Amino acid sequence: MMLPPKPPNPLPPSERSKDPLRDEALAWIAHLHSGNETEADWASFDAWRKFDATHAKAAQKAEKIWEQLGPALTQGRRRNAIITSILVAVVALSSLAFASGLFGPSAAYFADFSTSVGEIRTVTLKDGSRIDLDTATSFDVDADQRHIVLHAGRIFVQVAPDPLRPFSVSSGDTTVRALGTAFVVRRDDDATTVAVTEHAVSFSNRRDSLRVPAGHALTYSVAKGFEQTRAIDVDTLTSWRRGELAFGDRPLSDVVREIERYHRGKIIILGDAVGRLPVSGVFDVRDTDTLFASIELALPVQVIRLPGVAILRWNSSRAPPPRG
Repeated sequence: MMLPPKPPNPLPPSERSKDPLRDEALAWIAHLHSGNETEADWASFDAWRKFDATHAKAAQKAEKIWEQLGPALTQGRRRNAIITSILVAVVALSSLAFASGLFGPSAAYFADFSTSVGEIRTVTLKDGSRIDLDTATSFDVDADQRHIVLHAGRIFVQVAPDPLRPFSVSSGDTTVRALGTAFVVRRDDDATTVAVTEHAVSFSNRRDSLRVPAGHALTYSVAKGFEQTRAIDVDTLTSWRRGELAFGDRPLSDVVREIERYHRGKIIILGDAVGRLPVSGVFDVRDTDTLFASIELALPVQVIRLPGVAILRWNSSRAPPPRG
């Protein structure tokens, strides 16, 4: 059987993942928009894409990533070998966001309830339970069984009492069962975090079940299992319901990861030193322009804004960069 054609410039080893098809698709997309592509390259990519259904799916994902980032990366720039290498690196790194749910899992496209990037809304279920949906959130609901399947994002649940029908939320390999309560469930990749604001919940997987009381949070991930239950500041943890993000001495890299969930576009941090800068404050998630301006004012950081991309780098005019 004839093998599909290979991309002219494979991804560098440092940017490769455990999915060879993903890597090949990204390499094709980066090359085809590098300025060095030929008609024969386009024909070869078309043959690669049509090789089978898995190749077609990988190509579709890579093309969607390019639609999000490509125009901003090439706008006003002469594409050459340097730009080509940057495209390969940035598109490959951005694909991690795709894999982690930036575009949402496939089930999310057909979910019963969902929010777009930057949207926060409240829905009332058939039984009277109220659900606040954070940005980029989606879930299905079985109203008769009082059961939610969370596909992506974060929800705040205020459960309507019904002793005969317990309320539950599934997220990945875990299930949260309400014990007459209000609580938050957040899904990030293969990790689920539960935070309880009233009463308690039962948080379980196939083997273990733990009780999480009010004022505490617990995270489960496939890699680490159940982590240690921790105390939380309920007002800070639920500030997103007011359209705010509250941070207390958090690394800028963590802050950016949260901001990206509400921001249409990619935020790139250049340099570990920038990512380690501490951030404290309360920010309006609906006003990212002011948020970026606050970061520039408070930290030695310059924000370079392009269509669809914001780049954060060290501002040497404010302070010399740290050594090492």
